[in-house]
Amino acid sequence: MPCYPNPFQTGVWFPYELAESSAIEIKIYNIAGELVQRLEPGMQSAGSYVTNDKAVYWDGRNQSGERVANGIYVYMFRAGGYSATGKIGIVR
Repeated sequence: MPCYPNPFQTGVWFPYELAESSAIEIKIYNIAGELVQRLEPGMQSAGSYVTNDKAVYWDGRNQSGERVANGIYVYMFRAGGYSATGKIGIVR
């Protein structure tokens, strides 16, 4: 499922649905391919994680807690054997 809002100013949600329990991981990279943030909610039960209170949230900060610059970022979503990539934009 696409993340929203995209582009974003303060934060973005990554919604997903699982047919079976899976470990979830989202990695966010800058356009140069450098890892900016790694989100790991861990093992999740089968179900729908599409609302703001269940989807994975990224606040636009790097692993050191600093806000990242405006621009385009690439994310990689992994759940079990499934993976997907996409682009997100930050406009502040």
